[in-house]
Amino acid sequence: MNKKLIALAVAAGVAAPMSAQAAPTLYGQLQAEISSEGRDNAANTTADGRIIQGGGGRFQEDVGVTDNKRGRLGVKGDEDLGGGLKAIYKYEWQVDTADQSTTTAGSDPIHTNGREAFVGLKGGFGQIELGRLKSAYKYYGGVKYDPFVTTEMEARRYGGMSTGSFGHNSFLSDTLAYQGKFGMVSMRITYNLDEQANTDGDYTAGLKFGSKAWEAGIALAHDDNGSTAADDAYDALKVFGKVKFGNMAVRGQYEMTEDENGTTANGNVKQEGEILFLGFDMKFGGKTTLSIQAAQNTVEVAGAPDQEGDYVAVGVTHKFTKKTRIFAGYGAMSGDNLNNVQSDNNDRDAVTVGMRIDF
Repeated sequence: MNKKLIALAVAAGVAAPMSAQAAPTLYGQLQAEISSEGRDNAANTTADGRIIQGGGGRFQEDVGVTDNKRGRLGVKGDEDLGGGLKAIYKYEWQVDTADQSTTTAGSDPIHTNGREAFVGLKGGFGQIELGRLKSAYKYYGGVKYDPFVTTEMEARRYGGMSTGSFGHNSFLSDTLAYQGKFGMVSMRITYNLDEQANTDGDYTAGLKFGSKAWEAGIALAHDDNGSTAADDAYDALKVFGKVKFGNMAVRGQYEMTEDENGTTANGNVKQEGEILFLGFDMKFGGKTTLSIQAAQNTVEVAGAPDQEGDYVAVGVTHKFTKKTRIFAGYGAMSGDNLNNVQSDNNDRDAVTVGMRIDF
């Protein structure tokens, strides 16, 4: 009997500190859509890559079933360290609902397994993170302003928002971040210190003012991606804002980009880009939202014709609950003088319908 009591006491002593820790939260999002895509020029899939992402995945003509980077699985949690301080962590995997895939599929940009992962500290001073992180440029305005993001109607890749990890795609590896909220002001800064990976000096920053009814702000990105001055390649600046009134909202952002070593038909030369993006939303009955958005973009290269493009999308999202929704709509893009080549044009459009479930 005494041996049993001793064993129970030891077990209780071991379990007690474990039960004091918050259990990790498992979460995810799954999505699949059916889309019918069309294009004008099957031979031309080349574009600047910073504003219009080239490749066959951007200009297609077929019917497909896809999960356009919405699928994800993750675990996150925290531990109370006392004195108002918490240790925090998060690890998230990209998954493909349509293919049941979590691995990189060759060079196809639709399939990748790299998302957010970090450890950090959170307290009255704000939050510090270290790992593979969200870019301030991507999430201040940016993808938060696109209700069609991760669908075939999305603005990024198709001339509505800048692309790449220093635009509105992907995440930043080997990075340190700070974020904080002070009344009506929010800020986030990321900085890369990794000299071994030759990515030290890369940064993004965002500053936002506002309330539930409105917001406005500015964001910056700098990719210091080389060992020579010619390779100090990329800078972007964005101003953004949104206002809500009743069941309607208007949102927009303006981007200016400068690539010192951009890839064009004329070789690696300086590219300067601009994107103006505007959107409008109207809710019906509290669960259905009509969204309309459009953008214009330009890429300038000295001694070559300007690459110019237009983007437009209109669609409806119906939320059965906070976790389950369906969507349908139409998105289109046109590009003239692609890759700054005279009369090298292409258009693309898509009709799509899909379903998303969060858990």
